Amino acid sequence: MKFLPSLIVLSLSAQALASSYVNYVTKDRRDLSIYEQAISLISTAMV
Repeated sequence: MKFLPSLIVLSLSAQALASSYVNYVTKDRRDLSIYEQAISLISTAMV
């Protein structure tokens, strides 16, 4: 239980980093492969 706050902070910071990356990628909607990579990065960061 001591690690739970650290785990929450780590997951939130990973989500914030991934969110800014997704915002950068979605500006160019023609490149769907990069968007799919961003989604996979988010899913691996949240595991």
